[in-house]
Amino acid sequence: MHRVVKAHVADFQRKFEVSDQECKQFEAFVNYVVLRSLSAETVDPKDLIYEGDDPGIDGILIFIDDSFVSSVEEVQEPLRTGDGTPMRL
Repeated sequence: MHRVVKAHVADFQRKFEVSDQECKQFEAFVNYVVLRSLSAETVDPKDLIYEGDDPGIDGILIFIDDSFVSSVEEVQEPLRTGDGTPMRL
């Protein structure tokens, strides 16, 4: 890893303590930087890490009405009708 990037990841790790593994720290860092460039929302960087054994950077960001969503419930909420029932698609 380039020394400048490594310094940024180390600083990120000191602030958020995301993982003991460097690959997971980098994954959280990259996903967090992308998210923060698109949104001002506060997100726990630990929620931006894939917890499987697959090495690599796994990230997807979903926005609905300019809001970042990270759960099924957050996706379903905007799809409810006025009486609170789910909208039929």
